[in-house]
Amino acid sequence: MVQTGYPAIQPFINTLPNACFTMLALLAAGMLHRETDVTVGKRTLAVILGVRGSGWLSILITAVLYASLALSVLLGYLPPLSLVAVVTLPIALYYIRPMMSGVLDNNGYRRLRALWGGGTFSVRVLYMVLVIASMVVARLVW
Repeated sequence: MVQTGYPAIQPFINTLPNACFTMLALLAAGMLHRETDVTVGKRTLAVILGVRGSGWLSILITAVLYASLALSVLLGYLPPLSLVAVVTLPIALYYIRPMMSGVLDNNGYRRLRALWGGGTFSVRVLYMVLVIASMVVARLVW
């Protein structure tokens, strides 16, 4: 709206994946510190929702992330080739699985640290590279 002077839905839908990746990283960071936060009385989202609630929220966020990609394609904002970015879904699910299962053993904490420190960033980068590459290919071919 700042750049065009009027509200538009396209930028909102197209930036939802980035917002979702950021939210997943922040939720994972909160889960890493949840026990300490409970001890000192902090009221973070991870504390309020707990392990299971955070798991359900991570599923919802992931669903919105990939649904927004499909919606962008359906509305013609992105070329159909952009759907190739769905290949990142299993990687994203791997990183959020500890929150989904509610089991935060050592392996779960390792995954959460990876999600916070680099896992989701890697998935985000791969996702965005695939979407951008699809846009370039679509522009060159069509």
